[in-house]
Amino acid sequence: MTSLPIALVVGGSSGLGYEIAKNLVSRYDVHITGRTDPSDKRMLFHSLHLSGSASPLQSNIHGLIEKLPKISLLAYCAGAVQLGKIDSLSLAQIEDQMSVGIVAPAIFTKELLLAQGKIDTLLVITSTTQRIARENEPMYAASKAGLGMLAKSLSLDTRIGKTLVAGPGGMKTKFWDDTGISMDGFLDPAPVAMKIVGELEGDYRYRHIEIPRQTGVVTTVHD
Repeated sequence: MTSLPIALVVGGSSGLGYEIAKNLVSRYDVHITGRTDPSDKRMLFHSLHLSGSASPLQSNIHGLIEKLPKISLLAYCAGAVQLGKIDSLSLAQIEDQMSVGIVAPAIFTKELLLAQGKIDTLLVITSTTQRIARENEPMYAASKAGLGMLAKSLSLDTRIGKTLVAGPGGMKTKFWDDTGISMDGFLDPAPVAMKIVGELEGDYRYRHIEIPRQTGVVTTVHD
């Protein structure tokens, strides 16, 4: 019996990441990371916190990758909402947003390339905020824009076979718990995940798509 390729979904224990993981289980042996185990027997869970300083974060990611089989698909889906004008954010909040949004995906990619020499497919979840400035989300917008450009730059590395950057609009997930923001009109993560995984098909090196919450329709971004 032929074994399935391995997918690692970072931030795959809830929300859009979990829905993406569920869409991958028919074609991959799926490993997920997160803070809370969703207790889904179709995938293997690894506890991992992504906030904090770079040195211990790299050590934790390195230790995880050492335990895993060769990863074919890396899906970086982690994120955390952060509301407030820049002068209301603490230094710790600013550092945590950069850690989750840019430092961790950079370290994951670095460590996987060092460990196995290539990554067949890189999937990065950003947001429509990647291209839309928001007064009350300055560090979140900055991290998503930075993550998008990180992924686009990584796509130039021939050791990465295919890169998909997917920027959905706001979705109905616990992402928005305790923010006071209404999720009326937000996207359902299940069909969004199905659309994103569907975009992994096809012959390309780099693709950037958005799924605005106003339409829910996949739009290819040429930039």
